[in-house]
Amino acid sequence: MSASAALMSNEQLARVVPLDSGHRRGGADDRASSDVSGSTSVQKALAVLEAFRGPGSVLGVTEVARRGELSKSTAHRMLALLVDQGYVEREGSRYALGPKLFELGNAASYARARSLRATAMPYMVELLQATHATVHLTVLVQDDLLFLEKVYGHQGARGVPAVGARVPAGGTAPGDAIRAFASPAGVLGPVEDRQCGEAVSRHEAHRLAQVRQRGFAVQDGGLSSSICLAAPVVARTTRTAIAALSVVLRRNQHRSPSLGVELQSCAARIAEVL
Repeated sequence: MSASAALMSNEQLARVVPLDSGHRRGGADDRASSDVSGSTSVQKALAVLEAFRGPGSVLGVTEVARRGELSKSTAHRMLALLVDQGYVEREGSRYALGPKLFELGNAASYARARSLRATAMPYMVELLQATHATVHLTVLVQDDLLFLEKVYGHQGARGVPAVGARVPAGGTAPGDAIRAFASPAGVLGPVEDRQCGEAVSRHEAHRLAQVRQRGFAVQDGGLSSSICLAAPVVARTTRTAIAALSVVLRRNQHRSPSLGVELQSCAARIAEVL
């Protein structure tokens, strides 16, 4: 299937939202109106897709309309178009994201062969086997953590966000691990966060300095109400963190005194082969 066949065109989307009846076809005003109408239709289609973020992967028309801030009739028309194109599929009277979005998602840079995610996977599996903890890989996107990958076993902590989820980075071990190594010199003193470009408090700077000195961050609580340790994956060329490798354990789960060191070692081995 060609790229042009796989993606919706503005003309297809424009059929859903008709032009104003006051415009005649064929003139410059008509073309401008068509462009605006097509652009608006694209925005509405994207709003429908964005509605599937968050809790619940199978939604009814009413919920899609509410989340997308659309009228119910508009949501229904957009869903019908997206179903026809394979981006959404029907499950009874409700809707879920379709296989075409799965295909496109796995063509993103994070998911390609030889990407950070693909490189880290065998090391994450080794860490899972050694610790029996849930292991995840995250990157910082603006102020959020984006979960690139997660592996877990029968004893692993549950409730860790799913692959592809985004959560606020503030106060999390992975967020601290990345921000503490956001530049070769760290984020010490009266600081500006080099990763986010925002000023951070002296208290936060002190916490990040401790993370940098220790080599990994610790979070007791937060993600799934468990204990999370996170080490930065530091690029060799820039000597800055590009991701965080983390382990999450249940509170009653055995924690080896050397777990932090093992985690650092694993993150370093990932960085070496990138």
